[in-house]
Order: sequence, then structure tokens, then C-alpha cells
Amino acid sequence: DEVTISGATPEVFGSVGCGDEKMVLWRWIDGERARCEDRFGCCRRWSDRSCRGVGHCRAGCVVLAWGPRPGSDLEPVGRVLVAAGFRVVLVDPRGCERSPGVTRGLSLHVLAADAAAIIERLGCGPVVALGNAFGNRVMRCLAADRPELVSCVVLLCAGGAVEPENLDDLKVAGNPEMPRAERLEALRRAYFEPGGDPLLWWRPGGPGSREMYLTSIVPPLPEWWGGGEGPMLVIQGGQDRSAPPRNGELLAAEFGDRITLATIPQAAHALALERPGEVSAIIVEYLRTTLKVV
Repeated sequence: DEVTISGATPEVFGSVGCGDEKMVLWRWIDGERARCEDRFGCCRRWSDRSCRGVGHCRAGCVVLAWGPRPGSDLEPVGRVLVAAGFRVVLVDPRGCERSPGVTRGLSLHVLAADAAAIIERLGCGPVVALGNAFGNRVMRCLAADRPELVSCVVLLCAGGAVEPENLDDLKVAGNPEMPRAERLEALRRAYFEPGGDPLLWWRPGGPGSREMYLTSIVPPLPEWWGGGEGPMLVIQGGQDRSAPPRNGELLAAEFGDRITLATIPQAAHALALERPGEVSAIIVEYLRTTLKVV
């Protein structure tokens, strides 16, 4: 029951995660999304030959992207990174799409261990750990807990130290009992630029990923805030009310030359969806400078 996509043959490598939990992995092949599972939900990996046609598949330049929602949120950014010659692994975290597993009461350290398991099973470390929104906390925790698996950290919408400015909107947007129209408007105000399309993030029910976010056990800030000791790129929206840009400014002030701070003045929290071109250009330039790839 093997599947062939873009001339690549997937290889079964079993479940990924902590204990019996499974993880759904997405891998980019020749610019096309490739995702395969067997009937039992076991993940499949793509052999090295599947990376033909993606530049030189530069060693040390695998980008592991993690967000609070399905990996498809980061597809627009991933496509540009692939076109630039990088390999990209998009992850559906627990509770997203077909990724099962416990989602309540998890520590960031447990979620970071999920990411570490993926890297080790794929044998692709050290990786560029790209975290979007809540995922940036997971990636920073990964870099702190397992620094040997991370070459550098890239954060989109880095929160943690400064409280969100849109808590009321977040409560309405995430409440499945509220009318659809009110939820959509609250979602737009909470995450999008004026005139943005909240349907890009719309989910009619309460997804497991939201439960994970609301019930996750966040360790004390010093355990993950600095994201280890390696280089870090922070991309933030100047109009982000969910992860106020003051967070990035505090990181730069505390860690100095380790931090490269890039602000897109008019962008909001959903910048990966609304401004993928600008975000990707910043990432590519940073990786070429930091990792010395051309």
C-alpha cells in the first residue's frame, strides 16, 4: 500500500511522540505537500531521495514548523522556503486534524519532547525550530531542553511575558456557544488586520488544539523564555494584540546579539497567513546569514 508522490516513495516509520501518542507529519517534496498514513494512523517518512528537486536540500537546513493549529496554517510560508532550497516539516500537533493524543494539562516540556521525537525519528537534526504563536513557546522549550537538536530558533508572534490585549475577543472567538457571526467578528479583531478574513482560521467547534492551549502547564519563564543559548529570529506584527510586540523588544533587551528582531509595522497576529511573502523573505535572509547557506 505504498504511495508515490513526485517520484518519491514513503517509508513507514511508525508512531511518533511520547508513549503511545501519534503525530501526523507533513514533508515537502518538490514543492508539493505530501502526507501519508496507513489505515492505523501510523506516520510515514520520506526517504532522502524524495528531496530531489528541492535545491540541494542543504544539510542542517531542515525547518521544523510548529503552531497551535494544523500545519496547513504555515503552508504559505513553507512553500517559499522550499522554493528557496530548504526542506520543511510541518506538524499537526496533538488534537489537530488527525493527530490524536491527550491534550489536557500538558506541560511545554511534554510538547517539546514530541518535537524532539519527530526530529530523532526523521534523523534531520539539528533543525531550524520555527514556532508560530503558541508554537513559539514549544520551540523555545525544545531549544532549551534539547539544544543539540536545534541550530537556531525562528519565532512568529512571540508572546509569554506581556499579557494579550484582546482577552475578551479571544473568549468570544473560542466559545462554540456564541453565534457564528459574533465569533467571526471577535476572531477578526483578535488576530487579523482590518479587513482580514477570519474564515482562514474558522473552526465551528472547540478543537483539541485550543483545549491544549487553554489547559497547558507553562513552566516558569526562565525555563523556556530565552530558547536556549543559540541564535534567534523574532518576527512580530506591529499591530499584534495577542502577542504584543513588547515581547520581542524584551527578548532583544535581555539577550542582546543573540536576538534578531524584525517588525512588520501593519501586521497583526495572523501574519503567517496574511503576509507570507514578507515573513518568508525575512526568514530566508536570516538563515542564509546565520547558517551561511547560499
